[in-house]
Amino acid sequence: TLQIYENIISFLMNYYTSYKYLIRILKNDRISILQAVNGLEAIEIVKTTPDIDLILMDIRMPVLDGFEATKQIKLLKPDLPVIAQTAYAFSSEKEKILQAGFNDYITKPIEYDKLLTIINKVMNKVKKLNWWFIPNC
Repeated sequence: TLQIYENIISFLMNYYTSYKYLIRILKNDRISILQAVNGLEAIEIVKTTPDIDLILMDIRMPVLDGFEATKQIKLLKPDLPVIAQTAYAFSSEKEKILQAGFNDYITKPIEYDKLLTIINKVMNKVKKLNWWFIPNC
């Protein structure tokens, strides 16, 4: 059987419209959503919010980009899964993302079903248990 959990997912992105879009598509799901508008703020959220389950990190963040923010977050919490979001689907970009310590990536525009699939894949791999992000549609 699948279980529904209360989850905290931190969406760390620099575009308000992207954040509002994700809020809209996930509005019926049982999650708490936090937002950072730059890489330094992302790191601060991780430092001050111990129960974050997952980060969706925009790689093009201002002040401190998603690559550097993720590097610093992984130093603080090496087991915290981070999914990169990018507008680029080139194989060189994918390689760079995975080599930089991200657990996975998703390309923009973000599709709801694909996002759920990636979240479940990453969480089951990292947590090594049956973690499911189930929509409450």
